[in-house]
Amino acid sequence: QQKLSSLKMIILVVQGVTVKADLYALPLVGPDVMLGVQWLEGLGKVTTDFRIGVTEFKSGGREVTLSTGTEKGTKEVGLKSIQRVWRSGGQIFA
Repeated sequence: QQKLSSLKMIILVVQGVTVKADLYALPLVGPDVMLGVQWLEGLGKVTTDFRIGVTEFKSGGREVTLSTGTEKGTKEVGLKSIQRVWRSGGQIFA
């Protein structure tokens, strides 16, 4: 079993919001960083509307809204795009 490389408590700025998270080196294609459940657990109550691609939570006493950056949150992807990601070693989730 291969051990993952990690960096502890890295400070990132996501859509103007300062975030501290542990980062793990993963062979992903596409995103620069993927924030997961460990980061979400530290936020407390989080509300996500997957239809419009918005996540809301409180940080430092203020309301924060993060957006996927797409108008409808999710979009249809063609088979050729999926195959291209798969062939380049990317992971695909449904």
